[in-house]
Amino acid sequence: MEKERFASYKHVVRQSIVFEDLEWSFHVPNLPKPRLLNDNLFVKSIVLASERGNSQISIKLEKLNPNRATQGLKACDLILLSFAAFRPRHVIPSETGDLKPWTARECTAYIARLLRTGVQLQGVHYNFYGHSNSQLKSRTCYLLAASKEDIAKRVESLGDFSKMKTVAKKTKRIGLLFSTARAAVNVDPSRCEDIPDVEMDDYVFTDGCGLISPRFAQELSRRLRLAYRDKRYSPSVFQIRYRGYKGVVTLDPRMKDTSTFLQLRKSMKKFVGGDDLSFSVVDYAKPYVYGNLNDEVVILLHSLGVFRQTLLQKQHKHFEFLAQAAEDPRTAFRFLCYVNKPELAEKLLMQSLDSVRPEIAKLVKAEYGKMLNKRDEQKCRILIPNSRLLFGVCDAWGVLKEGECHVKVTMDEDGQPRALKGMQVLVTRNPCLHPGDLQKFHVVERPELSHLVDCIVFPTRGRRPSADMMSGGDLDGDTSKTIIVFVCWDRDLMPSTLSQPALYPAGKEPVSFKAITDDDRLQFFAGYSSASLGRVKNLYLEWVRVKGPMASECQELNRLFSQCVDGNRIEVPRRLEVVPKPKNDGTPFILDELHERAKETITADKIQRDGLEGYDFGATELLCSRDNIAISEFEIIKLVFRWCRKNDAELQDFLHFFDLNVLTAEEKAWTLSQLPASSGVPSLVLNALCSSSLVSEGELRRFDLHHSNIHWKRVFDSSQDRMATFLEEAAKSLELFHRKLIVLRVDERLTLGIYVPKKIARSQECLVDDRVRLFAFPHSQGSETQSRLCLPTKVNYRLYSDESTFQLFESQRSNTWVHIRRGGSDDSTYRNMLNRGDRRRRRQETVDTGQNFDFIVSVALDKFSRGLQRHIGRVNRNGVLDAEIYVITNRDLKSMETLDLWLDYVDTEERMPLISDEPREYSIPSLRSLDLTGEPENITRIARKDVSVFDNISSPNELTQLLSWLYEKSEMDLLCESVEYLLNHIIEDKLTKVVPEDVLEVVFSTLHAAPLISLCFTRVGSWDQFPEDLATYIRNRGLRILRGLILRANEAQDLVLGPLKHVLSELESMSMNAFADLVELVALTIRTPDLALDILLECFEPPSTRLLSGASPVMVGRFVHNLFGIALDHIGEVADQQRDREGLVDLKLHDLEEDGSAVVEAAFRIDAPGGNLDTSAHVRFVTASPPSNAALRRPCFVDALVTYSEKGLARFSCCHPLPPYFDRCSWKLTYCGPFVTAKTMFTAVRRLALEADDCCLISDQLLEMTGPDPDPNPAAWGAPIAYQPQAGLNESQNAALEASMNQPLVCLWGPPGTGKTQTIAAVITALEQNLVDQRILVTAPTHNAVDNVMRRYLSKAKHSKEQVIRVSTEVGDTFKNCRLLLYELRPHVMSLYVKITYNTTPGMAKPVGTVHNAIVVYQYVLSLDYSNFRNY
Repeated sequence: MEKERFASYKHVVRQSIVFEDLEWSFHVPNLPKPRLLNDNLFVKSIVLASERGNSQISIKLEKLNPNRATQGLKACDLILLSFAAFRPRHVIPSETGDLKPWTARECTAYIARLLRTGVQLQGVHYNFYGHSNSQLKSRTCYLLAASKEDIAKRVESLGDFSKMKTVAKKTKRIGLLFSTARAAVNVDPSRCEDIPDVEMDDYVFTDGCGLISPRFAQELSRRLRLAYRDKRYSPSVFQIRYRGYKGVVTLDPRMKDTSTFLQLRKSMKKFVGGDDLSFSVVDYAKPYVYGNLNDEVVILLHSLGVFRQTLLQKQHKHFEFLAQAAEDPRTAFRFLCYVNKPELAEKLLMQSLDSVRPEIAKLVKAEYGKMLNKRDEQKCRILIPNSRLLFGVCDAWGVLKEGECHVKVTMDEDGQPRALKGMQVLVTRNPCLHPGDLQKFHVVERPELSHLVDCIVFPTRGRRPSADMMSGGDLDGDTSKTIIVFVCWDRDLMPSTLSQPALYPAGKEPVSFKAITDDDRLQFFAGYSSASLGRVKNLYLEWVRVKGPMASECQELNRLFSQCVDGNRIEVPRRLEVVPKPKNDGTPFILDELHERAKETITADKIQRDGLEGYDFGATELLCSRDNIAISEFEIIKLVFRWCRKNDAELQDFLHFFDLNVLTAEEKAWTLSQLPASSGVPSLVLNALCSSSLVSEGELRRFDLHHSNIHWKRVFDSSQDRMATFLEEAAKSLELFHRKLIVLRVDERLTLGIYVPKKIARSQECLVDDRVRLFAFPHSQGSETQSRLCLPTKVNYRLYSDESTFQLFESQRSNTWVHIRRGGSDDSTYRNMLNRGDRRRRRQETVDTGQNFDFIVSVALDKFSRGLQRHIGRVNRNGVLDAEIYVITNRDLKSMETLDLWLDYVDTEERMPLISDEPREYSIPSLRSLDLTGEPENITRIARKDVSVFDNISSPNELTQLLSWLYEKSEMDLLCESVEYLLNHIIEDKLTKVVPEDVLEVVFSTLHAAPLISLCFTRVGSWDQFPEDLATYIRNRGLRILRGLILRANEAQDLVLGPLKHVLSELESMSMNAFADLVELVALTIRTPDLALDILLECFEPPSTRLLSGASPVMVGRFVHNLFGIALDHIGEVADQQRDREGLVDLKLHDLEEDGSAVVEAAFRIDAPGGNLDTSAHVRFVTASPPSNAALRRPCFVDALVTYSEKGLARFSCCHPLPPYFDRCSWKLTYCGPFVTAKTMFTAVRRLALEADDCCLISDQLLEMTGPDPDPNPAAWGAPIAYQPQAGLNESQNAALEASMNQPLVCLWGPPGTGKTQTIAAVITALEQNLVDQRILVTAPTHNAVDNVMRRYLSKAKHSKEQVIRVSTEVGDTFKNCRLLLYELRPHVMSLYVKITYNTTPGMAKPVGTVHNAIVVYQYVLSLDYSNFRNY
């Protein structure tokens, strides 16, 4: 009675909640005494809930779930605080009169304030203690009656969490202590042994999976009182928590040493130590845990080829199962196991069905409710008897190969375990949103694994762990991704296609460089929200309705959902939030249809049985095609034979309706005795497809269509039957039989097979969805025809058939895959014949000779693959050369089951790629194909390559129109010819209607889009031939010409050197900035170091002194050589580091920069490997395919720099002009590496050359390196510093230190081990002490060098208020070293990590400000842009 009273207890302590609340102190008169709470293990539960616009605080009582964090505490000292239903509204109405809900920030602030303040109840103060990971998602936490200091000490006593670098990780690790688990026994650490993990290629195959000795397993079973069928039960797998370990342990008979209970792996250890030695069991492997299909699995199965009707049938059987649960003992036992009521199942076995029938009725009703009423429950819940929910464990014995598994389950018939073998199983785990989360494994039996029951054993070898392929999980028992896997061996549910498994990289969490406190955990709990999880799931379901789960949008949302499940904050791209409306084509979404059927069944409280409608018994043919007839097969044959005798028909015309394989030997003999002697008789019993004249047995063998258990019967053969009756016979077979195969030869090199597994009504468009299979049998094999030769149709496919047309199409007939129709006739040879018989015979002769065809066929071969289309060519209105039709008798269930099983198995050979690499088709305009009707005369003349049209140009606009038209039509040769024609006319002074300056302005404007015309300025000879003012005009724009030549250099290779030299010789001078811009362009666009070397050294270096005459020769030499070195280094790095990004992208013009460069935008798959692109990275785009009308055209390359990057989107500033067709084609993206360091060095070299005295006070020494050391300039360097030798340094080190104090430039040299790093650290410390108002920059050519100096400096620094900044352009190992330095050397030093990019953005203000406030800055670069970091 106490427990029932406690469970119903509720008292409201605050009627309303306002944001301004500052204290939470309550006194409840009727609250049960602490002693009663302790005796009954109930805790006080304070609930903040919102309902109907009002929010209130109430107190309830809840049963205390045991866990390690509350072990040893009194129940009265705990409070369970819940915010699950906390959705408050402001009490003051807004301007519109509504009570606005609190913002997320306001909710977070309120919860944080409450938790920091604590709750006072009955005069006792309670503070924030912690929560499990599942409580975090349900917004529930524990408060403890203790001070914050005592709580912190208690938490730290449970384990060492000091090395946790992120708040989220520390919260999750401490959350393990709060997860519900039954403490079974204390285990001394000496009883445990650490063993290594099995690792390969950055994957841990044994992640979270240890071993347990049989003796200890039996002891746990005894203490936990585990029993099934009234017998002691010892599980094979335990899910455990022990000190800092979590995961599962598997029974290992090899552990015979009585001193060792457990073998635990490194991957199981989540934190160190702890005083608690209790060994807790969270869960264990149980028998009879049946699996079920939920919404997610149904969607994925349907997308992978499982028929809609199959899923509906499974649900129908499930309702039959529920209806029988209270009537049949065996069904009742299965049902109780299915709903996780093992105690009732035991009662059923020990007593009788009557003893549990009332409980079963309630549970069935509850099961109906879960399908209709519960918003948070899966609507589809379909029991699959041939399935289990099993623990997944690793093969610690190493006997399984990749793709294999071991499954041994307890059978409900006799309670004995049996191993599955010689079959495939389908395996997945929840949550599963990607088709690749469903995987098939081949079940094998291994003696070494025979002791493992009611679990699935995965191999520890292969390219990737099996668990990681399914939702990216492991085996350690995270609540977010369960270690319980759904294992199914139901043949009907084996998908026809598998998808490549998705990748699930770990999310990045913000790292804290300071110690993580309980207040950080409190703030993390207050700010946590799982709203994104539901939002992403809803978006996913909306996109699934429109495009199916293999759509790129669904795969990206799957990646976001996975990150949400792991607790990471995510941002959904805007383009994924805009979901188009699904097509209204009459085909219901699979879940809608299942849910509607379930609703009808449950609402009517009646289970409807599926059944095929019968046919009219008077029609003999329809009678023979019936599936279920209450008489034997031989009786049907006798009945039909009697009908044949009366109607003067032949029995053999009906033989394809009969399943002769079920007849006895005598019945078969009587039947065959009525047939004429024929060589085709064996095909009536055997597989007639094996004797096909269109496909060989070897071709059939690839798809296992030759199998002896498939009894195909040939009903049409064009070699024996008239081809004119082909479609008539096809329409009849499609209408009468469930399984049909149409084989037709459409080309001498190609035969097609069309498998239709349902009845198709004549002259009606029938929805076939993804049920039809198409086979391609190319008879001349090439490497491009080896894949995708068997494909299913997709959802929304329809089929139409009558005596003159067969058409298979998707939604609309304009999107047809196969179209067969009657062919037109060339009657020229018989149209004048008067005799009808002669005309018919003559036409048949034209058919026999191939002049005419009875039927023609068109096939979209690209739906098989582009490779097959290229190999065969177009199949458009080809004549049907030969045809055959095969059927399976409707009552031949064995053949139909075998056929479906083998077809599904074969289709598994097709694995859909994770990211499609199929490029878009596009074409480019061609003068040959243009219709010039109605075009202006100028366009018509230039299209005929009449360049004299330019003599009649009277305005710059007309000239611009002509040149732009040529560029848009990609007529580069004609464009160059035209420009050269214009330049020669300017030289010869033949332009009379347009001003030469205007012509040149138009040409230079066109040059930006078509850099190839730069070459025209080198073909006309010396520029002095132009009038003086025009020559000056061209020279002033010589940089544009040089840029154009550089942009086309990769195509010309060495041929570009001469034109470059010519242009450079024509120029009289050049600014240093312009020279540096050209070298930078070389660094970004030239793809080979050899060509870049030739351009720089052979073309640019010789005239550099003449062109850069405003500076000293020494300065010019240093300037040029440094620029060349930076450029060549970057080109070499690109050649070594470049890597192609998986998948293709589409480019969209975003903006134009001031110089006319295009800024393009590209959307990326969120789940694509490679993650976000770094801002300022160098990338290279290349067209993924040539134009469809110019197959030999070279690919187009565009180099670019990343200017903006976010998840799923990036913008690029293009170095090359975009081709006119850039937005119609697909592009491959190559990542060429970061450009920020090279850019910074380019900028530093420029500044050193242009502003040497302002940016670097030792520029003369750096540049000259000659003459005596200059005296220090007191105005610049300050007064000399008195130096006292340090005891820790030797004589040469002290001399170096003294020189560093008083000289502007000091060079140290010494072999390894002589103390250079120690001396440098001493110099930094001395400068810091003597130059109090100055700041210090430390640079080096490598990250390791910077980190070594920083490490030595931090280990020697003696005061603790300095600020040390580590600046870098890359993350990588620098970040790890910073963490190591912070946490191991000087945790009290405030040291930060700042990532710097070269482009200025608003986000740069904070990092630069941080650097400005630093005392010591460590930077990895060879040179630095001092414009961002002044006054060191």
